Amino acid sequence: MSESDVLKACREYLKALGWEVTRVHSGTAKRRGHMMRLADAGTSDFICCAPSGRYVGVELKRSQRDKKHDNGQGTLAAQSEFKKRVLGLGGIVFTVASVEELRDGIRERLSGQAKEEKASGA
Repeated sequence: MSESDVLKACREYLKALGWEVTRVHSGTAKRRGHMMRLADAGTSDFICCAPSGRYVGVELKRSQRDKKHDNGQGTLAAQSEFKKRVLGLGGIVFTVASVEELRDGIRERLSGQAKEEKASGA
């Protein structure tokens, strides 16, 4: 499954749970010959609001290998700082490589959400 397929599946899963989900692009991009500033470097791939009102960031990594190589350099350092700020404010950030990891993380850290159990068929 490609990264874009996993992104789409994760978004669909969260939407099925009744979450508000926004896809975020960070850094800079060139558009029509001009540089555009996007979200701050390190911002999670998805910014979400769970039905409970909890702020949740979801960072997608292509594989387990990518998740293990957060060595504090470049974008990975910015992602670590973003996660630290969100956690400090009482939010949650998941770093996942699949919908299954996202589902397991939600069950583990937001277990009180009845909609998650209903949507997963548990």
